[in-house]
Amino acid sequence: MDSQYDKLGEMLKDAIKSGKFPESEKDSKKQNQQKIKQENLNQKTKKENSEKEFYSRKGDKKNKISDVNIQKSIHLYKIFNLNYGCTIEELKDSYRKLLKKYHPDNFEGFPETQKMAERKTQELISAFNKLMELIG
Repeated sequence: MDSQYDKLGEMLKDAIKSGKFPESEKDSKKQNQQKIKQENLNQKTKKENSEKEFYSRKGDKKNKISDVNIQKSIHLYKIFNLNYGCTIEELKDSYRKLLKKYHPDNFEGFPETQKMAERKTQELISAFNKLMELIG
């Protein structure tokens, strides 16, 4: 049965023959840091490329909302529970459903809830108008 020292000796002989020695801790840390930097750089370029692809896509404006600046309008889509790649029909449907749901007349007899519904309705109307302006 080989001891740990025998195994270590064999590893050392193999390293001498091949010319490949184990790296020191400093070298391995540097390599790990370089790998992490490279991965971060790759992720950044992937994100930039996907943004370029998104903005370079030319879709039918009647069917797709593709020219909207995502950074400025992402919160507007969240109000309607939609993704930025939705169709205009989906946006209009969501707008109508939410308006029906939060219409102040639905909450008659409950003044506090009615005020909240009025605020929500105003928020929906302004968000819809902003999106329609951005779409063109």
